[in-house]
Amino acid sequence: MWLPEVMRHHRIVESGIRQAARSQGAGDLAAVVLETNGSLSVITRARYDGGNALTDVSPPLQVK
Repeated sequence: MWLPEVMRHHRIVESGIRQAARSQGAGDLAAVVLETNGSLSVITRARYDGGNALTDVSPPLQVK
């Protein structure tokens, strides 16, 4: 699921997310996280572990 309003707010485009996935060798994506340092972390379904990999991740902000 893409979050276009949040992506626009953070100036991230789909191609940038896909590039991050390719550079990390990820295929079957579960989540992509914008880290505090500006990098994108890619979580694959194999690493998702029922959501444990996202324990300390805040939900997306509601952008207006």
